[in-house]
Amino acid sequence: MAHAIQEHRKLNGETIDHDRIPLEDEPTYEMLRTTRTLGVFQLESPGQMELIGKLQPETFNDLTVEISLFRPGPIQANMPLQYLKARHGETIADHMHPRFKPFLAETNGVVVFHEQVMRLFDELTGSGMGKADVFRRHLGKFADLADIETYVREQAATRGFTASVIDRAWKVLSGFGSFGFAKAHGAAFARTTYESAWLKRHHPATFFAGLLTHDPGTWPKDLIVAIARNLGVPILGLDVQPSALDYRVEQLGDGRLGIRLALPELAGSSSVERHRIAEHQPFSSLQDFRDRVRPRRRTFEALARVGALDSLIGYDRGRRGDLLAHIQGLGGRALPVAADQLAFDIELPLPDSDRSATALDLRGISQTDVEHASGNR
Repeated sequence: MAHAIQEHRKLNGETIDHDRIPLEDEPTYEMLRTTRTLGVFQLESPGQMELIGKLQPETFNDLTVEISLFRPGPIQANMPLQYLKARHGETIADHMHPRFKPFLAETNGVVVFHEQVMRLFDELTGSGMGKADVFRRHLGKFADLADIETYVREQAATRGFTASVIDRAWKVLSGFGSFGFAKAHGAAFARTTYESAWLKRHHPATFFAGLLTHDPGTWPKDLIVAIARNLGVPILGLDVQPSALDYRVEQLGDGRLGIRLALPELAGSSSVERHRIAEHQPFSSLQDFRDRVRPRRRTFEALARVGALDSLIGYDRGRRGDLLAHIQGLGGRALPVAADQLAFDIELPLPDSDRSATALDLRGISQTDVEHASGNR
């Protein structure tokens, strides 16, 4: 998110203040409910997408619960399904016992947070919250379970709980283990989740620029590019003049914001070559570029294929095939700079969509396959 906020500040001179992002923004929740969460912190895995779609969050507390439900403890205890059924009225919230309702009502009778595990221990045993937290920590240790179970059953019986209630409560506790979230921890995660979702909904260009620059690796970059395009964000091809080492956002003539592909996307180029391009920008001509960057012929050819040299040629129309042939035949000779010294056989510059598609082709990925896989995430 830091890169997205930095790009926003460069474009608008405004700093997005995390503390001022409204937590009740309906368009953001609508996006979450439709599971368009690729790239959203904590919500981009298939399992999280499925859960957020079924939960249908409307408030920040809903988001906190969702984040906390998708943990090994609650999942092992089958809590997500129980919560969803109670939330959507398919079943009546079951608190197991009236004495448990005060601390289970907020989650429809389902144990979600560490604090609820501790309250359940305390209510069953009367041990106090301090000792209850010690018990909670030992739930994940198999060797300790038998002793804890014996203690819980004995104490709960003396406190008037029936065997059936004790059985159900212990099943929840032993299934939960120690693998869950404290509510404050869940809320902290949910805050970052919400902020990233808000950025995606209201500032998609800067959001995707940040996501592509700091790619977590959950989804292929080419899929992320296709999804950004499906959401109306223009993807601008590689260009040795404006392309940088990271993804940048550019203001287009029609007022839209587009994302400029980053130099590392040029397959086969070396880190040294990419850094030399970024260091020596801007370039006055093709000859200037070659002299200062000193690219290998392989890199030079790749740049020509994807249209990254178009801004240096200075022609409205041209023929790229002959440009490539000319580069291949240059050897150590200087590049000609006069218009009549090059003959091209395709139009230059290519449209942005063709240029970025060509960049994908150089990486061995079909643009058609990418768009087919992207859906509307």
